Amino acid sequence: MSRPSRHQPVSLVVLLAVLVLEALLVAHVATPGAFSGGDNAAYVALADALASGDGYVENWEPGSPAHTKYPPVFAAILSVFVMLGSTTWVELKVVSAIAAVLAAGGTWLWAQKRVTEGVAAAAAVATGASYTVLYHSRWILSDVLFVAFTLLALWLLQPPRDPDDGPDSLVHNPKNVPWPIFAGAVLFTGLAYFTRSAGLPLVLALFGALIIGKAWRRLAAAAVAIGVPAAMWSLRSGSEEGSYGVFLLVDPYDPGLGRIDAAGMIERIGANAQGYLTDHLPAAIGGPGAPAWLALIVLVVTLLGLIGWGRATWPRAGVRPGVTELFLPLYTGIILIWPVVWSGDRFALPLVPLLIVYAVEAIRWMSRSLGEERSAQAATVGSFGIMAALIGGAVPAVNSLAADGDMCADLIVQENAWTCAGAPTLELVLAARWTGNFLPEDAVVLSRKPRIFHVESGVASRTYPFLDDPQDLFDEADAIGARYVVLDRVGRQGIQHVGGAILARPERFCSMRSFVVTEEGVGTELLGILPVGQASGTRLAGDGVVFADCPPSYLRDPIRGATDPGPRIPILLD
Repeated sequence: MSRPSRHQPVSLVVLLAVLVLEALLVAHVATPGAFSGGDNAAYVALADALASGDGYVENWEPGSPAHTKYPPVFAAILSVFVMLGSTTWVELKVVSAIAAVLAAGGTWLWAQKRVTEGVAAAAAVATGASYTVLYHSRWILSDVLFVAFTLLALWLLQPPRDPDDGPDSLVHNPKNVPWPIFAGAVLFTGLAYFTRSAGLPLVLALFGALIIGKAWRRLAAAAVAIGVPAAMWSLRSGSEEGSYGVFLLVDPYDPGLGRIDAAGMIERIGANAQGYLTDHLPAAIGGPGAPAWLALIVLVVTLLGLIGWGRATWPRAGVRPGVTELFLPLYTGIILIWPVVWSGDRFALPLVPLLIVYAVEAIRWMSRSLGEERSAQAATVGSFGIMAALIGGAVPAVNSLAADGDMCADLIVQENAWTCAGAPTLELVLAARWTGNFLPEDAVVLSRKPRIFHVESGVASRTYPFLDDPQDLFDEADAIGARYVVLDRVGRQGIQHVGGAILARPERFCSMRSFVVTEEGVGTELLGILPVGQASGTRLAGDGVVFADCPPSYLRDPIRGATDPGPRIPILLD
């Protein structure tokens, strides 16, 4: 394995090959369908609000409060596409597709400063071909863009070095880093942080490296460039949800369980550590249900990566930890303290390229006792062997994603992007589109997926309370002026909470319309909620409920003719 020169120019041919290959992989797995998760719709709604001049607000919520949870970079980029005329899910997915290509390119740019170009290219392909990168390239999510910005920042903050001599990091000689390059690194660091709050470890790693290197002027510049907007965002995000105080809950989906204590946090860290080692990291490469042999390979890579990181971090003559060496434990610590229900392969993704390259450095270091020639051969074989195993383990997942995309394209009927999202979600979308056409413009609807409901209807929506007392649903409806609720089939919550309220007080509900897309005859109900004392006529009958029709006042006056947006997103058409 040849040593990379400190003045080795970037090989545009290799970089171009990595970019083209990743673009082909992204196109191979692409799907025309919309994603059933609420985050996709939230980003679209936020982008629409920005493009419309409303500001960074939650137009899906009654009153359009300021949004404080997702940092604004990803939504801002989407808003540019909206202003340029993008109106479909597929057109907006281009942002994530480009981000996946940038993530692969960023991996190579950073890795080739630490290892040879060939090994760096293999690491970039292994990262770019991983299940998690390709899966998130298909949806309107910020995960891959965050990884791209992170790797581009690490690339600029990592001077080339000889792996035999230990890391020649930014802090080893910080004053020799050209200011334009440093400014670019600060820019990408800030973009990473304002794309996902999980970028905080990268910011702390940068500041820590500058402090260790006593690069005070650069520290001051970075503190102003990132710290000032971060402080403004922190003030805006002063609520518990915006500041991610929900992380301290035992279960964010069951607030009634309260906050986690010290013993619970230790248990959570242990559960997350086991989950990432045995499940999430393998899934990041080979997808859910990755084979045992791939999990073993990933475990070996992880252990070797920790050895390589330890060697690069351990203080000794001429060696001090750089930004990457600080970022790895800081980011790992963050994902270990997050609620277990939120843990997953997407949070493991930023660790994948780092562990791969550290594993390669560990192999090279451990093989040095074999002699110079045999050491280079052993390091080369070991490095490419690991990479081949990782890429080979990703192939079935890549093919599965591609088959899913083809099936989705075949299932789409009349260009409805939700046809392949499953009957319950499709019914919810049909209910939302009907709502946008036939309910008053100021209508407020309680639903299971309020952000999806909003982007497909244009009306405000909030999740109905996940509480068993039926009165809680009525109190929530009264508090926000909601006269409608969706009895959906998206999850058990609809039957449990909305259904429970119906059984307890059937006279408070009336039927607007049913939406059924399956032959079983069971579907989604859009219901009206009547005021106390105004009985609807709905009654219990045997094992079911007989709904009475809602009053005419519950409809738009005058009723606007029904429109079919086809593949386009309704809120982007106004």
